[in-house]
Amino acid sequence: MQSKRGVIKGGTRKNVTLWPILLHEKVRNMHKEQFKKKNIGNRVLLEPNALPWDNSKKSYDDIWTIEDVLDNGVRIKNSRTDHNKLLGFDYISKYRTDPSKDYDGHTHGVLVLNVQLYINDREVIIKEKPRE
Repeated sequence: MQSKRGVIKGGTRKNVTLWPILLHEKVRNMHKEQFKKKNIGNRVLLEPNALPWDNSKKSYDDIWTIEDVLDNGVRIKNSRTDHNKLLGFDYISKYRTDPSKDYDGHTHGVLVLNVQLYINDREVIIKEKPRE
């Protein structure tokens, strides 16, 4: 049985804090609100930049387009390679706009990610962000 104050097991109350779960849900809702349908078509840079899977080059400072906003995440597409990937809202730390680059009729911004993207010939691979 679960209560708002903790978990009850065998008649004894264990002091379990539920706020991390509630905070995570709040963050997910913030991201969903931040990525409304009006952001479809926006051009974004990724932070950190996507890396090549084979480590042959440094990093790709590519422009990605927000293709779609779904209930479970944001689909982005690489403008140079045509790769696309669905990023869960929990992979995205922040979305910042960059009005100084809005000269081409598109809204520009930066997606700050909690993960590292790698690009190979066929797909985009998501891995845990390397520790610095």
